[in-house]
Amino acid sequence: MTVEMPGQQPEAAPPPQPATARRRARRRPKPARSVKTTILLGLIVLAPVAAIPAYGYYTNIIEPMQIKMVRVNDTLFRMEDYVERMRFLEVESQAAGRKVDFGSDPFRMLDEMRDDELIRQGSPRMGVTASEQEVTNAIKERLAALPREGEQTTPEELEQNFKELYKQHLSEVNLSDEKYRKLMQANVLRRKLREALSDRVPSVAEHAHVMGIKVDEVQQTDDVKKRLTGGEDFGAVARAISTDFDSKENRGDLGWMPRRALDRQLDQAAFEVPLNETSEPIFVDRGFWIIRVLGREVRNVEGKAKEKLKDRALLDWLEEERKANTVEVYFDSDRYAYVIDKVREYRRPTAPQQQQQPGQPQ
Repeated sequence: MTVEMPGQQPEAAPPPQPATARRRARRRPKPARSVKTTILLGLIVLAPVAAIPAYGYYTNIIEPMQIKMVRVNDTLFRMEDYVERMRFLEVESQAAGRKVDFGSDPFRMLDEMRDDELIRQGSPRMGVTASEQEVTNAIKERLAALPREGEQTTPEELEQNFKELYKQHLSEVNLSDEKYRKLMQANVLRRKLREALSDRVPSVAEHAHVMGIKVDEVQQTDDVKKRLTGGEDFGAVARAISTDFDSKENRGDLGWMPRRALDRQLDQAAFEVPLNETSEPIFVDRGFWIIRVLGREVRNVEGKAKEKLKDRALLDWLEEERKANTVEVYFDSDRYAYVIDKVREYRRPTAPQQQQQPGQPQ
């Protein structure tokens, strides 16, 4: 019921809305959700989609680089450390005009990583250290940034030249200053430890005067033996076909070698093969040797022979350390294939690639 006050005119009722207006009102959409709710729902929907490339990046790039490769006591080297070392070897080899041998260098590099760490951990017990200045001098020597005899250059100019060379070299090998210095520290420690172990080298030992020819394939040894039995001069054959530098340059004459100065197989043959007779093929380090022993006698250990026995003393020390420490090497075909791919991926062309012509093979 509507109550009317005296003197007040009753309010007019609103005019009825047309049916079409009422239908449009019913079809009008409900108020939109808040912006925050909409964004949250969008993130929930997009998160799995965005996670796909992130997961792929982790599983294909990040995770493989964390795979264990070498452990020496509490020090662990992962795939990323190994790839860096192999890439470093690749660049250094290219600079020296050599090629990385993927059949043996990956295994040799694992041994080197292991032995470098054994040397780093064991050197203090031997009284061997490497100062920062010794490491810097080793880098300068490697980059040929030391003053040459008779060169008129100020110390400031030499230092500036070294800094420029070093910066360029770090860019080429793709290593930080810290990691490169650690590699050079290992070289310094290895060299100093080798000298510290020289007291293990005897002053007198039995020697064998060895002639040797090295070839790459076992089939080539048949040709070598035929030529030698046919009367050809050993030195001439070595000069013509030997793949060992010393053998080729010295016409097969390896000199007087004391016991244990040569690789184990060669050393055994050098003191067992009858004098002046040609040996059977001896497999050593990616090649096959044919040797001939001209004489044996007790001699003073000096010159090149002494340096060879210093190398042997260091190898003996490393073998002792491997047995005395916890050493683990993790390697299989998958790890091998991965590191080869990563090194080749990084490989830089040695010469501008020519534009391929139609019909040329890939």
